[in-house]
Amino acid sequence: MVKLSSSQLDAIFHALSDPTRRAILRALADGEHSIGELAAPLQMSFAGASKHIKALELAGLVQRTVQGRNHICRLEPGPMAQAMQWLQTYEHFWTERLDALEIALRQPEQYPPKEGTMNDYGMIIETGTLRIQRLLPGPIERVWAYLTESDKRATWLAAGEMTLEKGAVVELVFRNSDLTGEHEQAPAKYKQSDCNGKHLGHITCLFPPRLLSFTWEEKDQNRPSEVTFELTEQDNAVLLTVTHRRLANRDEMLSVAGGWHTHLDILLDRLHDRQPRPFWSTHAKLEEEYRARL
Repeated sequence: MVKLSSSQLDAIFHALSDPTRRAILRALADGEHSIGELAAPLQMSFAGASKHIKALELAGLVQRTVQGRNHICRLEPGPMAQAMQWLQTYEHFWTERLDALEIALRQPEQYPPKEGTMNDYGMIIETGTLRIQRLLPGPIERVWAYLTESDKRATWLAAGEMTLEKGAVVELVFRNSDLTGEHEQAPAKYKQSDCNGKHLGHITCLFPPRLLSFTWEEKDQNRPSEVTFELTEQDNAVLLTVTHRRLANRDEMLSVAGGWHTHLDILLDRLHDRQPRPFWSTHAKLEEEYRARL
């Protein structure tokens, strides 16, 4: 099947965004019709219906032929099928997230946030999946830059190149011992990863500046864990939701929960121009708190 260009996809979704044009397509699904026949039930003029037909023609969804004084229209299903194929590329992504949302809505938080605040602690929304949120100062473009640009990301998480294309390599080079400008030794169990903290993954989904997903620390796993960042504007702030999926066991869940909590607190401090607390001592405290919570 021929792949649609970005401009073709834009034309298709623009055509489908109008209820009148969708009604015309429903009528044509039953067979060929003249423009007059399409205009009558919609209570519009021939000229008005023609404008909608023109938009559908530009999208490749309708073909018009002239037979004497009649303009006969018929449905062209090919471009619609290709657009559907494009949507299905992301079906697994949205299905996983809707399933996770359903579980989260059914499951009350063990530690609800205080009135007027949000709960900083992450929560398990399904087996092997952690979700944690932070309300950050906007604008959304600034937060997106701190997720995707190496020099900014290095101030709170890890440096490393990231080309913003689906399938592109993601490199994360961690230096947690020096992350906040105050050097401290890594705990024994993390010392090797802190000295050789280079993770490689690949971008799995990308909708700038609102969504970024990539695999995390690919080794020899068939399905490595995956991290998703979702940005939602709330007045002058941005709600950042981090979801880490396919965590293998409880120990990994506790380490990841403490890690994201610490890193996101540092990000919040950076965006507010505050000096963050040292990474490892904060992480150790939070890891023990999560041991009691999760």
